[in-house]
Amino acid sequence: MDVTIQVLKLFLLLIVLSSQDICAHIIPTNVVEVGKILKITPDKKAKYQFPFFLYLPQKFDRVMVMPNNSSFRSNSLEETEAAAQRELLKWTDLAENTHSALLVPVFIRPDVEPSIYTHSLSRAALEVREGNLKRIDLQLVEMISDSLNFITIKLKKKVNPKVSMFGFSASAMFVNRFSFLHPEIISSIAFGAPGGWPLAPLQTYQGKELTYPIGISDLEKISGKKIEIEKIKTIPMFIFIGGKDENDSVVFRDSYSEEQQKIVFDLFGDKPVKRWKIAETLYSQLGFTSTFKIYDDVGHGTNKTIHQDIFNFFNLH
Repeated sequence: MDVTIQVLKLFLLLIVLSSQDICAHIIPTNVVEVGKILKITPDKKAKYQFPFFLYLPQKFDRVMVMPNNSSFRSNSLEETEAAAQRELLKWTDLAENTHSALLVPVFIRPDVEPSIYTHSLSRAALEVREGNLKRIDLQLVEMISDSLNFITIKLKKKVNPKVSMFGFSASAMFVNRFSFLHPEIISSIAFGAPGGWPLAPLQTYQGKELTYPIGISDLEKISGKKIEIEKIKTIPMFIFIGGKDENDSVVFRDSYSEEQQKIVFDLFGDKPVKRWKIAETLYSQLGFTSTFKIYDDVGHGTNKTIHQDIFNFFNLH
């Protein structure tokens, strides 16, 4: 009888220790306040290699992810952090007006050749198989998980278990592409000027194969993840571009190959705005919950009208 009691006590002790270890894994410990922003640095147990920033407005009921886009190559984490923080501070009105905590990762865009355009989740970025840039999409999934646990367990605040996402230019490409890989954790997305072409939700078009990032013909092979189109279709999307936007990543080799550029030009047009209606039609015909919009007198940028439309969209979704 005494042996049985001792075994039972040992079993209960192991349960307690195990639960403590689990908590240590899910709540980030390296949290530093930088002004109004929290900086979370990965500890030894984290499944991501880079820090991320978290901006917490006075009122929030969800997390919104805004991928960083420094607009330059650098191997310096310090330079990339500074750029990500500046970017976050430019969009605090997004957090305030939509009651969202803003999460901004600090992925470097390495100064290497051939280029790895991490900030757009390019083909090369998704194909990284070793080092600290290995599968940054999965690293972001873990950052999201840690931020949600930090907010719900440490701060004891109730938030939506799914996240919203917002991006512009390169980070718009990231948002668009990430949503196809991880729709199960996303509640809504808005993105603008996604490098001249949003990801086509098709494997082929007019007899031509649409490889990533034109389309999704080989995305499962690259990512090792099943592309669940039916789940992606249910995500509310607001997708916009300026009518005078000529910023086109299709012509740059860090984004599309020469062969891919030819396919895009032949099938969809040689300018971003020319392609927009075709992209809108593809998403609409396939049953996506998407709204496309062109702002006629806008170039590669945003204005107060666009910002208000973004706020309105997220307040509905």
